[in-house]
Amino acid sequence: MKKTKILKFLVAPMLVVGVLCSSGIGLYVNAVSQNAETEVKEILGNKQVPYLDKNHSQVCMGGGWKNANGNPYQTGKKNQNPEGRQYWNPQRITSSTTTPFNDTVNEQQLINMYWPKNTKVHINSRGSNYWIDLSRVDKLYDAVLDPEDDCYYANPNNGWGMNVEPTKAEYLEYNADWSAFEYGHGTTPYADPKGKTRIDYAGNYIFRIGINTGAIWDNPFTIVARAKIELSATTSDFYANTKSPKMPVIFDKTEAGVGTLDAGTLYEFKGTGSVTGQNYYNEYPRTPGKYTLTAQSAPDKSRFKLPGRATKSVNVMKKGYKTKFQKNIDGSVTTMSDTDWNPNSKPSDPDGETKGLFGVDLYLENQKYTVPIPKYDSSKYIFEGWTVTEEYATSLFEVKTREFEIYDDDKDGRYEYTPSHIGENAYYVLSTTITANIRSKKTDTIKPVTQVDGGDKIEAGISVAPSEIKITEGTENRNSFTASVTTGYAYDFMGWSYNQSGNHIDLGTEKTYQPATNFAQQGETHKNSTLYATFKPKEYTITFDGNGGTESGSQSTTSTQKASYYNDVKLQKNPFVREGFRFKGWSTSKTSSAVKYTDQATDRNIPLDGLNQALNNDIPQNITLYAVWERTITNVDVQKYKDTLWLEGNHWGAAAANVFVKNSNQGYNAYELIRYYLDIDMKDFNIPVEQLDKSKFYVVWERSTDGGSNYQKIPLDQYQSFFTAPFSDAQRDYSKVVYDEEKGQWFVPLLVKAGAGSDADTIGGHYKVSVAYDDPQATEKVASEQDFYNNVSQKGWTTSEPTEVKMIRTFETVVNVPANVILEEKTEITPDGSTKQVVESVHSSNKVTVNPIEHDITQQSDYDWHTPNTAMDGKTTPANSYNGGQHTEYVKQKPFKVSVTWNSTLTDTSQQYRINDVNMYSAENIGAMKKGQQIPTGTISSFSYDGKAENKTLFDFYLKGDKPDHLPYGTLFKGFITFRFTNI
Repeated sequence: MKKTKILKFLVAPMLVVGVLCSSGIGLYVNAVSQNAETEVKEILGNKQVPYLDKNHSQVCMGGGWKNANGNPYQTGKKNQNPEGRQYWNPQRITSSTTTPFNDTVNEQQLINMYWPKNTKVHINSRGSNYWIDLSRVDKLYDAVLDPEDDCYYANPNNGWGMNVEPTKAEYLEYNADWSAFEYGHGTTPYADPKGKTRIDYAGNYIFRIGINTGAIWDNPFTIVARAKIELSATTSDFYANTKSPKMPVIFDKTEAGVGTLDAGTLYEFKGTGSVTGQNYYNEYPRTPGKYTLTAQSAPDKSRFKLPGRATKSVNVMKKGYKTKFQKNIDGSVTTMSDTDWNPNSKPSDPDGETKGLFGVDLYLENQKYTVPIPKYDSSKYIFEGWTVTEEYATSLFEVKTREFEIYDDDKDGRYEYTPSHIGENAYYVLSTTITANIRSKKTDTIKPVTQVDGGDKIEAGISVAPSEIKITEGTENRNSFTASVTTGYAYDFMGWSYNQSGNHIDLGTEKTYQPATNFAQQGETHKNSTLYATFKPKEYTITFDGNGGTESGSQSTTSTQKASYYNDVKLQKNPFVREGFRFKGWSTSKTSSAVKYTDQATDRNIPLDGLNQALNNDIPQNITLYAVWERTITNVDVQKYKDTLWLEGNHWGAAAANVFVKNSNQGYNAYELIRYYLDIDMKDFNIPVEQLDKSKFYVVWERSTDGGSNYQKIPLDQYQSFFTAPFSDAQRDYSKVVYDEEKGQWFVPLLVKAGAGSDADTIGGHYKVSVAYDDPQATEKVASEQDFYNNVSQKGWTTSEPTEVKMIRTFETVVNVPANVILEEKTEITPDGSTKQVVESVHSSNKVTVNPIEHDITQQSDYDWHTPNTAMDGKTTPANSYNGGQHTEYVKQKPFKVSVTWNSTLTDTSQQYRINDVNMYSAENIGAMKKGQQIPTGTISSFSYDGKAENKTLFDFYLKGDKPDHLPYGTLFKGFITFRFTNI
């Protein structure tokens, strides 16, 4: 092939409402003075006396008119007349420190003092409206009634009756100073124990009679009640010399809801025994001792209550605390006795004077006392110190307690206690309790339990010893638990935990565990704990070996499955397929045909053959199961070699000799156009691959001349163009395959008869081959060549991917040559400094390169092609036939050789002018060509379509020569460079 280039020589987010009550103004009317005694006598004999017969059974005794006539009806009720019992005169208290309460009064005197009848009173009832002067009218007798008397006031002017005739008489009730009318009554006042306030009957009254006649008598009288008071039953001990303004508590029991009394109460402490003659009034005694305390409450004018009196014996002591020792053992509190102390080790003695007077243990305020550790069994209990619970009085005289610990600051085994300062708010003796805090020593009895996480528990396989450990507070535990796995059992120890679930390892993972209990956080005294020792089955990996089979998706030959001992495991479904074989099951031997496990079988402890214990303590972590196959048809995998690049032209450099074809006695020259390698599944053949019967390979070729859209089978047994008939290198032992000893594989070539045509129409296009191996030992027969060719059956056949035969018709398709090389005139300075005129290529690099060729099937361009054109160029095999060895030349990637021809001369179009000696120089180092050196005409550069992009520049050159003188202006000079293949 030849290409000529033209060279040109030419010079880029309250309302508060107050109601002010107005004062009432009464109209005063002078009442007519009457002779009460005369009138009473007349009334008593008058049938108009307003009493009701049989209406006097509940009337009190007493109430005689000027004490001349008493109640004639002996009702058996209380005498209501004021008594002569003596009271300290509340209004005559002197400043004497010895006899301040010397003046006394009786009940009538008290009534006259606090509820006198010496004022004017307004009457406004039943049409009457006038004023009377109480000091000028006759009066009824005053009465003293208590609620429990349960009787009516004895009124002679009412005939001693309980009720009155509503139209003839009435009672008017007034407040304490007669200034306000409160109620009008149609019933005689009644001391009712069931009354809501118990003494609501007490008050100032006016009994009006003769209302119906107009001759009205108005008789005033007062009913009072005796106050019932008590001194506190729990308060009998008081402090001496206390300055507290708070005196002993007095409880008013007269009526419900009144409570304690304080203001106006008179107190007398009368000394007895050692303090006889020492009396104190309205103050606490200054000398400790036994006293009789008498208290008298103040009269309650508004409630019509006389003073109340109460007496009790009391003790007056120094300032300190009544002290009690107790012990608290596990919440059970008992008072301590002498036996609760160690010999010669007891608390500090209490105040001796107080102990002698009252038999009371008193620790004085602000003094230091010491308390030793009590006697207790230290092997069972722990002493945790002393707690003091001390009473104190608040600023509101309330008694509360405070609690605090005392300490052995001197570290001498005795705790120091200084009772707190009591102050002036406490007036009765406070208490302090000193409690020994003792508790049982805590224990924790720990019992281990074995468990298995993630599998069955085989009792014989795991254990923990000892069976329990008991830890006692204060005693160091030196014992440990040890977890063990019996020899040959497939368990691993995980760890220790008090939690049955969870991660099982929070107490550690070592096989030995020494428990320690944090008793500070243990609530119960005696605890039973369960310690869990957790084991887990060992894991193992099952590797499934396809043993000739592959996974259909990934083509992997192995697959794995994780499993654990002491668990049922269902084998995964067989993922492998093997063409020509049927899967039977799994074996533990690669070469065994005996099935041990069927597909997806369920078993356990597979590496131990189902046993729970490995007899030799060898516990495998892996086991391989091999697929057991039953061959049906031998599978042949057809592997494409390369697409073929064929340069049209002389094909004799591609031809091999001595190809004999079955049914022909003649040897032919033929060239290999395409080849496919065969991968035969040799499972169970028990012979090397090269010893296969080559005559059992069936081959059918197909060709497409429309880019792979349609394929037509090439007729069988042909040899006029394509060799589809079996061939050999002699007239025997024919086959359609050849064994490549170097690759150790059989291959099937498509041979073309030399001289039968080598153009696109004859050999161009896409090819596929279908192959089958008719294995005599297979259980099934493959389809014959003829049945496959005739589309009767495809059983056992494998069809290849297509191979392209690319036809190259032009040199430029393979080699890229510059379109032209332009030269220009230059002035060059010579080594001696002179100048000269030269002609030289405008571009200093003009490359001739090899083109990548596009594959029609993949539409990718590369340099990876099968190139049989040059197969026999420089052959190295001594064989003289294709089957004998010449087939190896086709895979040696023989190079293409390209030569350059240049005569170093430029001429004008008229052939009159010439520029000689315009030489070609190499622009880089390529092969034997060196940069800057002249490239002689006939120089050869070579390349191969070897799949590599390197070494694909054949020439890189420039032209240069001296310019002759006297060349005509505007003349165009041309020259011709020729590149050609030299081995095709």
